[in-house]
Amino acid sequence: MTAPKVTAAPPLGVTEAIWRGLEMVTRRPWLIGPSVLLDVFLWLGPHLSIRRLLPRPTEAMPEALALSLATLQEIGEQLNLFSLLGPGPLGIPRLMGMQGQSAPDGMAAATIDLTNLGQFGLALLLLPLVGLLLGSAYLGAIGQVVRDGRLDLARLSRQIWGIWLRLVLLVAGVLSLLIALALPLWLVAMVMALFSDTLALIVWLVWMSIAVWVIIYLGFTVHGIILRGEGLLRAMWGSVKLVQWSLSSTLGLFAATAVLSAGLGVLFSLPGPDSWLELAGIGGNAFVNTGLVAATFIYYQDRYRRWQAAQAERPAYAKRET
Repeated sequence: MTAPKVTAAPPLGVTEAIWRGLEMVTRRPWLIGPSVLLDVFLWLGPHLSIRRLLPRPTEAMPEALALSLATLQEIGEQLNLFSLLGPGPLGIPRLMGMQGQSAPDGMAAATIDLTNLGQFGLALLLLPLVGLLLGSAYLGAIGQVVRDGRLDLARLSRQIWGIWLRLVLLVAGVLSLLIALALPLWLVAMVMALFSDTLALIVWLVWMSIAVWVIIYLGFTVHGIILRGEGLLRAMWGSVKLVQWSLSSTLGLFAATAVLSAGLGVLFSLPGPDSWLELAGIGGNAFVNTGLVAATFIYYQDRYRRWQAAQAERPAYAKRET
């Protein structure tokens, strides 16, 4: 008698991964806490300003130079360096941008002025590092909940420094690679600009395309570090192989999360920072982005398991890989 054939469940799709991520945050709303707290700090807390470091226009200056300096001064007045505490995809998601935000009546934020270039350089170095540390705790907590169904603070506190160090090395490595590629392309673009601005633009578009693909192929590095406890190089290699194995659906996931995050971010910003309704926008942004981050972990967990199973069915290939 022949045993009935068991049909394997289909791989997790992009829509289902996003839905599960949002559902997970609905069941554990405390996960949005770090994002809400960071945005409230950037909104109502002190602003770190570089306005004292910028030259001011004078009457003796040529009009064009004076206009440029006035524009630069205006940007400096609005810039809040504390926004570097949310350094992009590897940090805590935030709604508040780099610009200083106005506050509701009676809640004007204090301004901390940097007075020399040494302080400015130190802020540029330390704030992103602190942001990556906060992001390590945030991403580590989400990863634990996805993997184990619960948060173990003691375990997370032991792992956070290792996660942080790997993320710092990852960022440093990717930036070094992109800068190394940009330098020769910059020289090529300068030569091309002598003949055609269009050719120079094409050169820079090539660099941007390379940068995007590098980020895509390394997009699951942090997931390997957190979910599987892998070292940096192994996690990077695993990310490259997994993206290569499921390229079309992975592109769909990254595109969907980027569009949803950016599009809903515009919607959540509509109340304006001078209204207390901005709190609703901050909460909505934290919920959506935390759900999207969780979705990437859920997707990675499912696809990695299937990729490993596929490799196990090809012993010769698996042997060469090991």
